[in-house]
Amino acid sequence: MKRILYDFGGNAPCVVLCDNDRVEIKNALKSKNVAAFAKEIGVGRTRIYSLLDSHRMELLRFAQICKSLNIQLLSEADVNEFTSSLNVRLM
Repeated sequence: MKRILYDFGGNAPCVVLCDNDRVEIKNALKSKNVAAFAKEIGVGRTRIYSLLDSHRMELLRFAQICKSLNIQLLSEADVNEFTSSLNVRLM
């Protein structure tokens, strides 16, 4: 299953969230104040929960959350597959 999707038509690349992603993010958030974390990444507290409840999350937001929480949820293969497909589209 592709983890990073990029549909034509102006939609931003997104990550398909799996249950493990949600668990890892929620576990990492336990050591943080959710309101402060939300402010740090530029969203409201309730938006954090709606992002975790969704099926997909915009790739750059996902990367921002993972970096801020110091977790890695995408594999190198996932990233390489996405960048290769992007290279094909751009060249």
